[in-house]
Amino acid sequence: MAGGPERLILPHFERILEICRIRGWREGHKTLTVDRDGLKAILQEILRALPFDERWYIDNYPDVADGIAKGEIASARTHYMEFGFFEGRLPGLNGFDGAAYCRHYPDLAPLLAQPHGAALAQSHFIEHGYREGRETPAREIEIPPRQEATTQPLS
Repeated sequence: MAGGPERLILPHFERILEICRIRGWREGHKTLTVDRDGLKAILQEILRALPFDERWYIDNYPDVADGIAKGEIASARTHYMEFGFFEGRLPGLNGFDGAAYCRHYPDLAPLLAQPHGAALAQSHFIEHGYREGRETPAREIEIPPRQEATTQPLS
């Protein structure tokens, strides 16, 4: 599933079971097994669909920039999907809001009282928060109201 053009639909579920080497589904087991390469394939498909900031990644990971310059790494995104995510690297900050982050975590609220508090919050997230499992406050996603299907005769 890694590589290739961007997908518009997922592969057939049976194909996903094969590609990801998932065992126990067909037998109805509650506990499934997936091997290391299968888990990596699943995660890479998820990563492919998520935002990635190539410029931020290169600017913040000089070893990647160096590898790209030397021709050892195809692209920042390729590095992230093959290695960076599994090394605990961030794909970018995707509109990180330092003030919202501090409001979400009361122990970080004092950062906002300091000069450049939002920048300090960003540094905290990069250096500690991401590894600690702290989340960036979710942005609101507007979901349009559900429209009822109507049956109209074909003309």
